[in-house]
Amino acid sequence: MSEQYHRKRPSSSPRFRPRTAAALPLRRARRRVERLPRRLHLPPLRGPLAPFLKQAFDLSNAQIGGLTSATAVTYAPTLILAGWLVDRIGVRRALVIGSLVTVVFVGAVALAPSCGVMLLLLGLSGLGCGFIYPSAVKAVML
Repeated sequence: MSEQYHRKRPSSSPRFRPRTAAALPLRRARRRVERLPRRLHLPPLRGPLAPFLKQAFDLSNAQIGGLTSATAVTYAPTLILAGWLVDRIGVRRALVIGSLVTVVFVGAVALAPSCGVMLLLLGLSGLGCGFIYPSAVKAVML
């Protein structure tokens, strides 16, 4: 019965294709990096302000995750609209609008009284961030 568990796999097995064998060092490196916070007894990677926000607003890890992704949720769809609008109104105007919107809402985050307001402000800052990338790319190409 022990022979069943110690048999070698044939070389024709799909797990030992050269493509997979070349990726083994990368997989091992990724696993080591993922395990590093646990080995060093570090908190999970959430951002430098997460512990302070968690304490000040009495937030859970899920709420901290929501705050860190709030900007991205509005940023991604805004890229589509912003690309069209940059072509219509020009690079400079779009870049100024995007920068001003971002600065106003990120600045207002410092005055947020609760997690819900902070979530809303970070989401609105994503609208401004969505304008910055398409206008900057077009400005570089001009």
